[in-house]
Amino acid sequence: MLQKLLKEESGMALPLAMMTVVLIGVMGAGLLVFVSTDIDSVVESNQGQTALNLADAGVQVAKSHLLETDALYLSYDGITDPGADPPNPADSVWSCGVWDSVNKSCPAAGKSLTLDANNNPVTVWIQYLRPATQPGQENDSTGVYAPELVSSGNDYPVGQDYFKVISQATVGQTKRKVEAIFSTNANSLGIPRGVYTPGSIELFGNRGHVTNMSLFAGTNIIGQQTDTFVQGIDYAYGDWNVAPNTTPRSPGTCSDPLDTTLPAGPCAGLGALGTIEGNNKVPGRDYDSTTCPKFVSSLALGSTCLTSPNTITFPFNATTPDIQMLRYAAQSQVNGIGGDNYYEVSGQNQTSVVSATTGETRPVWPSDNKASTVVFVKFTSPNQLNWNVGGRCDTPPVRGTLVVENGRFATTPGQTPLKGMIVISGAGPGTKVYDDSGITCMQSFIAASGDIKIAGNVGAGTQERGNIPTSYGIKLVSWRELYQ
Repeated sequence: MLQKLLKEESGMALPLAMMTVVLIGVMGAGLLVFVSTDIDSVVESNQGQTALNLADAGVQVAKSHLLETDALYLSYDGITDPGADPPNPADSVWSCGVWDSVNKSCPAAGKSLTLDANNNPVTVWIQYLRPATQPGQENDSTGVYAPELVSSGNDYPVGQDYFKVISQATVGQTKRKVEAIFSTNANSLGIPRGVYTPGSIELFGNRGHVTNMSLFAGTNIIGQQTDTFVQGIDYAYGDWNVAPNTTPRSPGTCSDPLDTTLPAGPCAGLGALGTIEGNNKVPGRDYDSTTCPKFVSSLALGSTCLTSPNTITFPFNATTPDIQMLRYAAQSQVNGIGGDNYYEVSGQNQTSVVSATTGETRPVWPSDNKASTVVFVKFTSPNQLNWNVGGRCDTPPVRGTLVVENGRFATTPGQTPLKGMIVISGAGPGTKVYDDSGITCMQSFIAASGDIKIAGNVGAGTQERGNIPTSYGIKLVSWRELYQ
C-alpha cells in the first residue's frame, strides 16, 4: 500500500518548482513596481526641489537686475509711447507685458536664464504694480495693484515703486513657479541729489543760474555773481535749511516766511563747511562755518550752536560715492551700436561723449536712453571728457547718469542737456574736475570728488520714479510659491 502511494506522488517536484518560480516572479514583479514607483517619486521630488531652488534663484537675479541695472517703472508697464513725458520706451526683455488678470499670467516672453550646469530653463518676468490709490486696491486679487495704499495723492514718493517678479523653472517634467514682490525706496546709496563736492564750488558769471536744487561744499563756495544765482525750491531735500528766506525767488514758491503747508517745499540754498563768499549768501537760506546754526560736522565742542534746535548738517551721507554698481549697470546695458555703455579710454588725448552713430569709437550716448541709462567712462590716466552730443539747449534732453572715473568733465556751450546725474570720481579737493564754461543748460545733479565750477545754467536732475542705479534701495515685500 505504501509503495502504491509513493508511486502516485512521483513527478510532483517539477510542478511544485514551477509554481514556486511563478509565485516568486509575481511577488518580484510587484516589488519592482513598488520600487520603481518609489524611485519615480523620489526623482520627481528631487526635481521639484531643484526646480523650486532654480525658480527662487531667478527671483534673486531679477532683484539684482532691478537694483543694479533698471528699476524704471516704464520698463515693465507693457506700454510703449516715445512721445510721452517722460518718454516711455519699449519694454525691457524682462517685462511681463500687460498683466492678464483673468488667467493670472504674463503674455510677454520674459527673460530666459540658465542658472545651473544642466541647462535647466528658467524664465523670469517683472511687472510694474500700479499705485493703490483707493481703499481695497492694495488687497486686490487681480494682481494689478501694489500692496500698499498711497498715503496721499495719486502716487508713492519719488523713488518708491513696487514690482512683481514671477520666476518659473523646469527640471525634467517638473515645473515650479515663484512670485515675489519688491519695493524700491529713495534710500540714496552715496550719490546726493544736488550739487556736492568735498572740495569747493565756484559760481561764476552773470548769465548762469542753478535752479531747484541746493549746493553743498566740503570747503568753500566762492564766485563773482549775485545772490540770485541759486533759484527755486529744493525738489530733492525739502526743508533742509529751515528758512525763512528773506527774498522770494522765481521759479518756485519761496516766501517770507516759508509756508510749510505748501507741497512745493522751501528754497534751494547753499551749505558749506568752510565759508560762503559775500554776495552768494542769503541769511536764513545759506549756512557755513561763520553762521549759527552751523553744520554739525564743522562745530567744535562747546560751541553755542550745539544747543540750537535749528542746528543742521548735510541732508545726505556726505561720503565718496560707490561707483562700482554704476559700472556694473553700464556693462549690462546695450548702446545700440554693438557694445555696452562702459568705456576705457587710454592715451593723452581728450575725448567726448557724442550722440550714437554707426561706427563711432568714442563714448556714445545711446539713442534709446531713459532715466536708468548709465554711461561709464574710465580713463587709464588722468584726462578730460567733453560733453558734445550735438543739438541745442531747447532740444529734448537725453536721460541717464554719466560717470567719469580718473578724469575731468567739461560742458560745451549750447549742447543738448543731460537730464539726470553726473558723477566724477578720482582727483580730490583742490583739483577742478567739473568745468562749466557758460551758455550751457544741463539738467543734472552733480557729485564730484574734486572742485566744481558752474558758469551756465544747471537745473535739478531727474525726479522720475525708479531711475538712477545707486539712488535707491530695494527690499522684499512678499514671497510665495505659485501652484496654479
